[in-house]
Amino acid sequence: TTRLVHFVGQLIAKARSGMMTHMIGDGRNISDFTFVENAVLAHMLAQERLQPDSPVAGRAYFITNGEPRPFWTFVKEILEALGCVAPAQSISYRVAFFLSWLMEWARRLLGWLLKIRPTLTRRMVVQMGKHNCFSIDRAKQD
Repeated sequence: TTRLVHFVGQLIAKARSGMMTHMIGDGRNISDFTFVENAVLAHMLAQERLQPDSPVAGRAYFITNGEPRPFWTFVKEILEALGCVAPAQSISYRVAFFLSWLMEWARRLLGWLLKIRPTLTRRMVVQMGKHNCFSIDRAKQD
């Protein structure tokens, strides 16, 4: 999705600038990713099946590669392929979440004056530190 591309782009930019020094959590959180080819194929198959009164009409589907893997392994592979250093240290999820909350509040209070943006948001912490997997069984079945 656009958010993931934007998110991965942010991670790459932070790594290139030397700002990505820590993993969030213990590095064992699992995520499932979607190659653009799989997203395109899913849309093409949906278009074929969407006819008036089709049983798939109005149903929601998760589309992923169906291959969940450790998030930080995925990030490390991307960063190393780009010649960037992957984070070798970790920070606990709770500490990262609290720090991101502080950064967001600093922006709310002073952002208009100092034109600051948080380098870490709660959304980013959740994305990097929690499991993000979805069942694609319904999409395979239909």
